[in-house]
Amino acid sequence: EEVHGYSREEALKMMPAELSMPVQPDGSIAEEVTAENLVRVMAGEKVVFDEFWYIRKNGEAFPGRTELIKMQFGDTEVLRASTIDISESVAAREAIEASERQFRTLVENAPDVITLTDPETGKFIDVNKRFTEVFGYTYEEALQMSPGDLNLEFQPDGTNSAKAIQGHLVNVMAGGSEFFDWWYVRKNGELFPGRTQIIKLPLGDKEVLRASMTDITESVAAQEAMKAREQQFRAIVDNAPDVIALVDLETGFFIDTNPKFEEIHGYTNAEALKMTPNDVSLPVQPDGTVSEEAIKGHLEKVMAGEKVEFEWWYVRKNGEVFPGKTELIQMQLGDKKVLRASTTDISERKQYEQGLVQTDRLKSEFLANMSHELRTPLNSIIGYTDVLLMGLDGDLDEETLVDVKAIHDNSQTLLRIINDILDLAKIEAGRMTLELHEVNVKEVFDDIKTSNAGLLVNKSVEIKTDIKSDLPNFVVDPMRLNQILNNLVSNAVKFTEEGAITLRAFTEQDWMVLEVEDTGVGIKPEDLDAIFEEFQQADNSSTRTVEGTGLGLAITRSLAELHGGGISVASEYGKGSTFTVRLPIEPKLSPEIAVYAKGVGSNGKAKQQAA
Repeated sequence: EEVHGYSREEALKMMPAELSMPVQPDGSIAEEVTAENLVRVMAGEKVVFDEFWYIRKNGEAFPGRTELIKMQFGDTEVLRASTIDISESVAAREAIEASERQFRTLVENAPDVITLTDPETGKFIDVNKRFTEVFGYTYEEALQMSPGDLNLEFQPDGTNSAKAIQGHLVNVMAGGSEFFDWWYVRKNGELFPGRTQIIKLPLGDKEVLRASMTDITESVAAQEAMKAREQQFRAIVDNAPDVIALVDLETGFFIDTNPKFEEIHGYTNAEALKMTPNDVSLPVQPDGTVSEEAIKGHLEKVMAGEKVEFEWWYVRKNGEVFPGKTELIQMQLGDKKVLRASTTDISERKQYEQGLVQTDRLKSEFLANMSHELRTPLNSIIGYTDVLLMGLDGDLDEETLVDVKAIHDNSQTLLRIINDILDLAKIEAGRMTLELHEVNVKEVFDDIKTSNAGLLVNKSVEIKTDIKSDLPNFVVDPMRLNQILNNLVSNAVKFTEEGAITLRAFTEQDWMVLEVEDTGVGIKPEDLDAIFEEFQQADNSSTRTVEGTGLGLAITRSLAELHGGGISVASEYGKGSTFTVRLPIEPKLSPEIAVYAKGVGSNGKAKQQAA
């Protein structure tokens, strides 16, 4: 009654079949199974059902272990059935089976090869699906094999496989776990590397060896490729024409140098690893920079991800000083960031540059001397033609007068060219000085208009002035200021056939701004960058209609810069150009450049004169 739910009175009205599940979980028919076994019981056998499913009064199914025997009950033979409710044990068994199925599913679908080996026989007793995929053997074939059938006789490093495996197994059987990389052989004879772990675990009433193996063919290939790249990189670095060094950004010490480092600096790699970049630098650079402080600044920029390039003076092991061009970048080396410094020895280049500077200076001095030698006789020619033109040696006939005037005019043109060459040579040779005076802009503009009036003959061009009111005087070399403005105005006249040339003056903060604006042909955009270069003109073609040497604007720019100022141009082709000169109102020039006139202080300011 407690198990089935029926009272004794109810039970005495029932047949055993009414308590059975009509169709058992394995598909058998309960009535047929019962009938077959009753025959056996009636023949004197004891029949035991390890698991037979019944139905309680409430309809719930449950498993039971039933024993059937025939016995004498009075003068009647009866069937005695004893049943134990095994619901808990069946539930436990099913849980174990479910767990085993889950485990088997995990093993079967594991990405690694998994095998179980009987340590007594040395044979596989189970392998997963991955085993058959990796090694090429079927499950049935695997169960006839041992782990040794998958090994090379000797590993690539010369290790005897059998002896090594025996050592691993001894450790595992003692309770340890073995983890190692190993080379295996597939069924098709192909070799491959695997990463293997072996442990001992219980299986039922015995202990087995479980081995899990990952095919590391791809990772080994990647490592070998990386190693090959590293070797290639090392070969490139070792044979590089530049010094290459790696610096630990945390300690500041070199961690590697190439052979060129030893060749240039004189220190071996072993010596270099005990040094820092400061140890191979000139303590104070030629420009006064303290090397240690500058290096710290460079490192901060590199740490921020910048690439730093600079020229630097180094000291060799023998004490010799030499210049180098250095590039610093941050790079990854393993799990840390390092500084890579590459340096080119530029000693020869520096010597060459110094030679060029010396050559250029000698050239400029030669031109200055030659121009002086040419100007002296030319001034004499101009002086004699002036005497002839003034009639001091008697009147000249008309034809002779024209010839003498041509000589005079061409001599003046040649003199201007020689003066330009002389000025340029002085500037390049560093021999140009400025004699500073306080000047009035209006007076300067009036002089410019007067001196250029002759150029406007036969042209519909007018020179205008536009001077801001209350414009202050400023300190400048008057002769060089006139030269600047005359160059700009004469250029404007050359390229302007009609309209106006405007001289404009105003201040911007501490600057005196002088502009020469024309309504001429203008300058093409592609020519704007070249016009201030020596011997360059906006039109360099052989068919140009305006003559000139191409030195005027170059000299103009140099003179403006000597004053501490500069010049710029804005132009629209076909409409005209505006040249803008900016000069400091109160110049502060070195004694090598400026000679201050009486009444002008070394700060450029006009001194107050005593009454």
